[in-house]
Order: sequence, then structure tokens, then C-alpha cells
Amino acid sequence: MNASLVIAIYYYDGRFYLPTCARSLEGRIGFTEPIAIIPADDRAALVEAIELRAVAGNATLSRADFRNTTDEMLVTAMRFPNRQAFFTQTQRWSIIEEDGAYTLIPFKLAPMRGVTEDFDHAIPLSPATFAIEAIDHICAQIK
Repeated sequence: MNASLVIAIYYYDGRFYLPTCARSLEGRIGFTEPIAIIPADDRAALVEAIELRAVAGNATLSRADFRNTTDEMLVTAMRFPNRQAFFTQTQRWSIIEEDGAYTLIPFKLAPMRGVTEDFDHAIPLSPATFAIEAIDHICAQIK
């Protein structure tokens, strides 16, 4: 993914989880703390958390620091017993920004294990209102 910005959003059990996304020198995305944990019914706080992550951007980490990024902190924050439960019981989206254009990309279960981006259901977002639009689409999709 060559996006300028990636914002990861997870939903589980009535809460949204937004980890801090960081970039490797090679452009891969990993997760670090802090994690914003927001009740699903607090849409204003969710929009604010997304907008703050957009302003902050994705830090680029050294190879050594990037090796410490993991989604294990999300598994722990959500109190899952293992990673497979994490992948099968959460819903996930990414908001990406590339050349000023924002897109909301949902994830789906991968054929073998884990999840993969569902580009067939990606939704373009307006640059001026991308956070609000993203939340509208996400809230319509949560189980």
C-alpha cells in the first residue's frame, strides 16, 4: 500500500479501537500505542479520534523500532484469548489517504487465515468530510 496516511479502525463488543499506525522504512504499516478506545455510541469522539490521527500522520520508524510494532496490544485490549478469535470476532476498516483522496476500505476474512482488504467494497470519501462519512458507513455496517 502506497498511501500517504493509514488510519486503522477496529470494532468489537460495542467499542471502536484505533491503534496508532506507524510506517516502516520500506512503507509497511504496523501498530503502536496509544490505542484510542471509544464507545460505539460516541460518534463525535470517534470522528475526533480519526481527525487527530489524520493530522498526526503516520510516523516512520527505524527497522529496529518497527520490529516492535504488533497487533498483539489490540488482542490484549479487546481481551481475546488468541489471535484467531481477534480476526474472526472483530470488524476492521482502514481509511487511507493518497494524493489528497480518502478511501474507506473494509476488511474480510482471508481464504486461509487472518483478514485481507476488501477493495471491491472500498468507498471514496470527500476530503472535507472524510471522517464523518467514514463513520456513517462504518456504523451502518457494524453487527
